Amino acid sequence: MTLAEQLIQHEGCRSVPYLDSLGFWTVGVGHLMSRPLSRRAIMQILQDDIDEATHDCAHTFPWFADLSETRQRVIID
Repeated sequence: MTLAEQLIQHEGCRSVPYLDSLGFWTVGVGHLMSRPLSRRAIMQILQDDIDEATHDCAHTFPWFADLSETRQRVIID
């Protein structure tokens, strides 16, 4: 078992914030919400949001794929 697997087993893995056993807001695998996110984590969240918005636009608007990249970016934004 890797350390990450062990921590997930012990802490759990939650995609939405929750109050931990000590009453602290926590997310992910025991990450306290009072601790700042790293730049890398922020950029990963941004990319996930972009991917989700792109997927939503592609499935909502049948003409989305026919747009230029610039126009797609405007719709996503």
